[in-house]
Amino acid sequence: MEKAQEGSWTYQILPTRYTLANYVDLLADPDVFQPIRNSLRMAALATAANVVFGVAAALFITRGRLPGRTLVRLLTALPFAIPGTVIAVNLIVTFNTPSPLSFGRILVGTFWILPLAYFIRHIPFVVHATVAALEGYDDRLSEASADLGAGFLTTFRRVVLPVIGPGILAGTLLTFVAALGEFVSSIMLYIFENRPISVEILAQLRLYDFGAAAAYAVFLMLLIGLSTLVVHRLGARDAAGAL
Repeated sequence: MEKAQEGSWTYQILPTRYTLANYVDLLADPDVFQPIRNSLRMAALATAANVVFGVAAALFITRGRLPGRTLVRLLTALPFAIPGTVIAVNLIVTFNTPSPLSFGRILVGTFWILPLAYFIRHIPFVVHATVAALEGYDDRLSEASADLGAGFLTTFRRVVLPVIGPGILAGTLLTFVAALGEFVSSIMLYIFENRPISVEILAQLRLYDFGAAAAYAVFLMLLIGLSTLVVHRLGARDAAGAL
């Protein structure tokens, strides 16, 4: 797990010297750790918003009675078809002046523009995973719960949620992991204070500090692996609770 010492790996196939200093700096130096902290905060914010919006949209698509469900299904799939650069440019055009959508504030050049971009780009993950879970849900379970006197919230919490929970968790994991490593929109929207891990890796490569770039990449892989493990454990616990 050792990484190349700065300046020792330029044109060679393998580094000529190794050091653990790159990993130490990631955890000990606040300036070096900042991209990791930024990515975790922005990915968490975007994922939380995706879960709230995605579950609500999925419920409307599969259980709604109002017209427009097909349109909502298409709109929630649209970010898959739009390149990240197009989304970034549209966000720049939309939020470079005060508008009602931003509550009269300019978002371009602020911390919040990147979580917003991550939220828009990853809308389909939670929506489609939850829709798939809801389409396999047997409505007779809810009817039986209502017949036994349970209210809507109790039925949703005790009956519906344990069944569709694995789908929501799968969409949550995909959203969080994708937001952690997101680069295409980030490179067009970031500022120095909120630069994510992906942008910092590119910055270190441009400085020919391949050891620091590799350390960031390894740390990113560890974060993704840890997130996958946590979601797996939560899914296993929910499945055991449902039984």
